[in-house]
Amino acid sequence: MKRWIVAACCLGLGMAPRLALAQAVDCGPAPPIEEPTKEAREVYESALEHTRDGRYPEALAAYQRAYDLSPSYVILFNIGKAAELTGDSARAIIAYRCHLEHGGSEIGATKQAEVTASMNALYEKVGLVAFVVDEPGARISIDGSFVGTSPIDVPVPVNPGRRLVRVEGARTESRTIDVEAKSRVVVDFKLKEGAKASAGDRFRFPSGVVGAAWITAGLLGASTAVTGALALIGAKDIEDDVYLGPGRRPPVGSVLDEKIERTEALATATDVLLTAFLITGSAAISFSVVNAVNKVDEPATVSVGLAPGGGFLRIGFQ
Repeated sequence: MKRWIVAACCLGLGMAPRLALAQAVDCGPAPPIEEPTKEAREVYESALEHTRDGRYPEALAAYQRAYDLSPSYVILFNIGKAAELTGDSARAIIAYRCHLEHGGSEIGATKQAEVTASMNALYEKVGLVAFVVDEPGARISIDGSFVGTSPIDVPVPVNPGRRLVRVEGARTESRTIDVEAKSRVVVDFKLKEGAKASAGDRFRFPSGVVGAAWITAGLLGASTAVTGALALIGAKDIEDDVYLGPGRRPPVGSVLDEKIERTEALATATDVLLTAFLITGSAAISFSVVNAVNKVDEPATVSVGLAPGGGFLRIGFQ
């Protein structure tokens, strides 16, 4: 068995874009045949030595490293065989499958039949996990190892046992599944629906409260304007009357005294109404901003500023 692995390894090395074959389900395009790097050759030789000595876990790690440095369909076979000998049937199946896909016609019919037979035997030892994800491009991993991005059209071979599946998209969701040999498990993730539900759970002020705040602020603003205008008119009217000198007031009960008292009362009312208007207006703006930011499905744009003649609040949705 060792000589078979070594003989297969010695067929050659090639170089191509890196593929994390140890975990990824998609084999990707076949790498072009190029000269391996010096480091790849050295790592490859260490893998052969580990294989000859029966240190298959170390050999598997070294073959994977050699593949990462200079990918070749030949090394994929070595990864598959080493994984099979270490009991990682799922990894062996993926490596064998990519070996056949990348090697194509370069692999003889006899060797193809042998690899296919090994894969069929390994399928008896694993379970198949199918992923249904409502969001394209979500990252899927099992026990921390990257599997691929959705959609994954073929079931993924998984070694028996309790496995942690993690999907990262509009939101991240994890789920524990139990896999048995020769079983098939379908895992369904609703990332978009979950994201909407999460957004729907955000706090929002009742629309009645927001509306009442704006109406109250409007009434207070109008009242402030009216009392302020009356106070200004009264002050102007007093100025037009006879000047009595600094610090002097007209006789109590006189017409001028009544004008002064009425104007002072209007000025005080204006100050009170203005304070109430600012408080209520600030509350109304805060309520609206919170509701706009937490609105489901529609990102909000909120702007508050000053313009000639007063302030403005603009709330929009993209």
